[in-house]
Amino acid sequence: MDNQASDHNTEPVSTHRDVKVFLYFVFASVLAAIVNPADARPIRGVVHISPLPQFIRAKAAIVVDPNGSVIYAKNQDVRLPPASTTKLLTAMVALDKIAPELKVRINKSAIKPHSAPPRVRVNEELTVSDLLHLALMKSVNSAAVALAEGAAGSEEEFVELMNQKTLAIGAVNSKFANASGLPEGVQYTTVYDLTLILSEALKYPMIKEILGKKEYLVVTGGGRSIHIRNTDRLLWATDNMIGGKTGYTRNAQHCFVGAFQTDDGPLFTAVLGTRSRNRMWKSTEVLYGIGCGLQAIPSIKFANAYDRRVSIVSGNKGKNSTVKHKKSRRVGHTSKQKHKEPAIRLVRKY
Repeated sequence: MDNQASDHNTEPVSTHRDVKVFLYFVFASVLAAIVNPADARPIRGVVHISPLPQFIRAKAAIVVDPNGSVIYAKNQDVRLPPASTTKLLTAMVALDKIAPELKVRINKSAIKPHSAPPRVRVNEELTVSDLLHLALMKSVNSAAVALAEGAAGSEEEFVELMNQKTLAIGAVNSKFANASGLPEGVQYTTVYDLTLILSEALKYPMIKEILGKKEYLVVTGGGRSIHIRNTDRLLWATDNMIGGKTGYTRNAQHCFVGAFQTDDGPLFTAVLGTRSRNRMWKSTEVLYGIGCGLQAIPSIKFANAYDRRVSIVSGNKGKNSTVKHKKSRRVGHTSKQKHKEPAIRLVRKY
């Protein structure tokens, strides 16, 4: 296990980011409606392609339409570290075993893992509901471990239930080693499996409600108040955001799986292995745009030291192609034209 203190979710702070994100989404919607009102509507079975190339700056990425069909994918079945997206599965298994109103006492073992603030304290009592809020909204690792211990007696027993759950929902390329997602043993997931996991998690009314909250006040059994804000900044950017889960460890890098509401049902996006939080949001922006027909399917692929072959599935025709990476970190254009800035920016920086 990597014991470095950086291996937990930390949220970058950007000035006025919520305002910027909101304005970019408003601008995108208005521009799409002016250019072509049909493009302003969510998926109708046709992906509208603009001539400008886009970037997916992640080791793996995917967008899945409300019918479960893959619109675009990069390395959709490549196994990668899950980081705190793991907590979606933790929340489901916990609710399968214990009631939301049950009080759980925090053990010393629960506070051992490195964790993002706020921190819970030994012998504090919190309800399962409050622990779920801390784990899903703020990625508090101690809350995830406390849920595991409260539901199964030990984190080891709980992990067995987690892996049984992954198989039950069809996430066959996923395996988990703990309740938090911190580096330990053999654990992995794929972007495709993450969309299955989030889709299943949204069937739990409490999980869906928590993922959609911007802020929440936790009150411990001893009367201590803990105010938390959701790490999913897209909740401030668009009303179409159902909810999602962020993740970060040094090995996994920045990860996100999210669901957006459309007229036809939820649109799912997932990215694994982005080098910065800003790139994570930018990649999610592009995926969301592809799903809604506002962005071109990428014709440029960014590689990194991890990538040697990138499997691409794009469009409604279901054609697959493979891009062989050269030694350089960047794969060039598919045409001789130089890259131009995209016409629509849904998320810029936050």
